[in-house]
Amino acid sequence: MILKQHYPLFQTFFGTPSLKQRAARNGRSAEMEHRAILREVLLVLKKRSLAEVLAAMPNVGTDADFERIQGKQQVADVFA
Repeated sequence: MILKQHYPLFQTFFGTPSLKQRAARNGRSAEMEHRAILREVLLVLKKRSLAEVLAAMPNVGTDADFERIQGKQQVADVFA
């Protein structure tokens, strides 16, 4: 998910100049430039606690949506 505060970094990466052009400008390979961009973006992300992540989850659905199906019923393969 692209966070609003990181949009300029993603715009720089996915907009012009292309990754290869940016890499050439910085004297790096495209792979090294990609790693540098990821490092740059990931370092600005705020680490959140599990409690903060859980509190940020939307309150949708009901408990029935998550109830376990009891018995030996045939359940459709969810991975098919």
